[in-house]
Amino acid sequence: AGDAPIVPVAPRDPWSDGTGDAPAEPAAPAGGDAVARAMAHVTQLLDRPGAAEVAGYPAELVQPDDPGMALTPGTKPVLLVFYDDGDRASDLQAAQLLPLIMRLRERIVLVTVDRAEGAKRTSGSDELVLRYFDDTPTVAVLDAYRRARLLRSGRVDAASVEAAIADAIANPGEPDEGTDEAPLDLPASPDAAEPGVNPFDRPASAGEPERKGPVFSSPEGHTARAHAARLQSAPGDPSVPGYPRDLVPSAPAGRVLSPGVKPCVIIFYDDSVKASDLQAAAYLELLVNRRSAIDLVVIDVGPKARWDEDQKRVVRTYFNFYVPTTVVLTASRAPVKSWYSRVEASALEAALDQALGR
Repeated sequence: AGDAPIVPVAPRDPWSDGTGDAPAEPAAPAGGDAVARAMAHVTQLLDRPGAAEVAGYPAELVQPDDPGMALTPGTKPVLLVFYDDGDRASDLQAAQLLPLIMRLRERIVLVTVDRAEGAKRTSGSDELVLRYFDDTPTVAVLDAYRRARLLRSGRVDAASVEAAIADAIANPGEPDEGTDEAPLDLPASPDAAEPGVNPFDRPASAGEPERKGPVFSSPEGHTARAHAARLQSAPGDPSVPGYPRDLVPSAPAGRVLSPGVKPCVIIFYDDSVKASDLQAAAYLELLVNRRSAIDLVVIDVGPKARWDEDQKRVVRTYFNFYVPTTVVLTASRAPVKSWYSRVEASALEAALDQALGR
């Protein structure tokens, strides 16, 4: 991600209580109006990103919760942030998230984990690092059952974080199959028109054209569509990558080899093969839309590809020497579906829903 400051803009408030009235602001900590203080602090972060003496998430302002709350089920979703006050990108991320945190503070569990050298550590924060940390900054949204709804290293826009929190509140889901978890006694959410409805995916109102396909909260969706069009216009052109890293970053192949917290999608591709590019064009929009909810591993099987040891193990286990090949696994890495030919994105989406227990 670039280092250009992102000036936070107050987003519209989707958190209606069903009466048309906005909920009350979170209670301000002693010492002044919390929201006004947050905006003043955002200005400092934007003026001096990377200055270690300017805290990204001042404890007296955001009042973070105990890290252990992110490790056990609860009645609120978790916003988990890994930061380093001496890191420029981390401070710019904090500047974008602070207004959102203050607006939704009473609706979420907030856990901040300091990744600076010499920072105080606890058993809970160490466990969170093992489960979710990749680079500074890393942001995660976990639902009531502590399943990841969004997990992103590098800077992420506040709108994507807000959408993940809204989805976690409106659609908390059920305990994972095969566990001893009992369903949580969750409060009824006013954010969903009916059970299981995402407030960001409600049907169009009268006079509004119905939206087709996934709804994106950032320009990445438009970028995915534009790149898919390039692939369709020149399939098999090696100069046009099927899965650009900046658009759909791949997790390490080792993520396939042990149980995780999210389902896994493995795609074997070759940018010089027409069928591979056409498959990528079909998948891109869905992968961008779902990337916070899955572990995506893409492996180049072209003639010039070089694999590390984990990639070799994944190739030997799952690749059937046909390009493209797609494999879907559950979070525990049990097989759900595999295809050794081109398939529609709707088939992949259905397999992902099955892996997520929807």
